[in-house]
Amino acid sequence: MLFKSTSRNNEIIDINIDGDQIAPVKSVKFLGIHIDDKLNWKDELQSVENTVSSACFALRTLRYEIDMTNLKQVYYALVESKLRYSIRFWGNGFEGNINKAFVVQKRAIRTMVRISQQHSCRDYFLKLELLTVPCLFILVITTDLVKKLHGLETETERKERLMTRRKYLKIDICPRLNVVKYSPRYQAPHIYNHLPIAFREITSYRIFKSKLKSFLIKKCYYSIDEFINDKYLNEL
Repeated sequence: MLFKSTSRNNEIIDINIDGDQIAPVKSVKFLGIHIDDKLNWKDELQSVENTVSSACFALRTLRYEIDMTNLKQVYYALVESKLRYSIRFWGNGFEGNINKAFVVQKRAIRTMVRISQQHSCRDYFLKLELLTVPCLFILVITTDLVKKLHGLETETERKERLMTRRKYLKIDICPRLNVVKYSPRYQAPHIYNHLPIAFREITSYRIFKSKLKSFLIKKCYYSIDEFINDKYLNEL
């Protein structure tokens, strides 16, 4: 696979091993994730949509046989697990990625609670205490960062950062391409720096993850921009 930044890049590289030519491919499945040569994750999003659509059939069948508590467990197993697995890559990538996944997630919620497409799902996300796709992305990418935080900065740097008023993490890359701007390496500290100060003061990974999940369930953000532009965050 030859990774390209634009569709106008038509460069071809011939690779031969022991006289056998290796055919180029535009997409490949690696560790359960579909990776394409432009890193726009369209094939992975299509896989997510297909899996969740199949899960909706199971939810529709089971909603008459089991209670909501058990139905939520089926949702976690068939829907949220699929969304969570690769969301760190496509969650805030090219325009439309997260919206496409969010649409199929809301279809699953409507199937569970038996409402039509015209009804908003926001109240049901809150009632069932489920994370929206944008909230799931925020949770996954920031907990990944906090888990590895000690490897990104020395103990002295961490103490100095925690002593500052804003407690921001330094973003050490300056993206020139959107594919870099939307990468987890850039997005993780960018989103972490927008969390309320109280969360950035937490040093325990377990406590951070638990409190952030509860916070995001109550906030029920419908987009990453809604989180970034939440003027009440710094008042918490």
